Amino acid sequence: MPIKTFLGGRKPIRAKLEIGRKLGEGQEGIVREANLTLTKNGRTRTKQFVIKTFQSILPRKYSFRNPRKQFEVMQGLVELNKKKKLGIRIVPTIRLIKRRIVKDQLLVTRLNILENLSQSQRKEYEDDLYRQRNIGLENGYKISIDSFKPVLGKDGKVNAILTDFGLVVKQSTPFQN
Repeated sequence: MPIKTFLGGRKPIRAKLEIGRKLGEGQEGIVREANLTLTKNGRTRTKQFVIKTFQSILPRKYSFRNPRKQFEVMQGLVELNKKKKLGIRIVPTIRLIKRRIVKDQLLVTRLNILENLSQSQRKEYEDDLYRQRNIGLENGYKISIDSFKPVLGKDGKVNAILTDFGLVVKQSTPFQN
């Protein structure tokens, strides 16, 4: 991918995105590792991300297989999460890469996802997952169980992190118990 220059602030920021090996593939598309090199004021830093390329795009009203709709729904959920302090754990960075010729892509923070969980770790993960899922339902978002991945937190506990946005749906009316 060519080097892009982003203007804003006092000095321009140069960004170079390098797409690496394939990490996985699903119904929506292919996930690859990506390194983003940022240069500003002569300082360079590199961050690791994953980039999701979609196989086909569905109509705008659905978030499944639609990167723009997923980005829009997640912006709303992130904003609500901050405003109401809901405690839903969402990947820190979600960016939409708009393309004219090829399909749009989502750029998301790369996390170290745990593969083999012990029984106690699985219980921690599932408890956190269902807690967050219920909070989402109470606030008008239906979040699929498959949207979460287990990640080891700084405190040593296994956390459920919302990483896949294809099955996150904004409902017209929140669920009430």
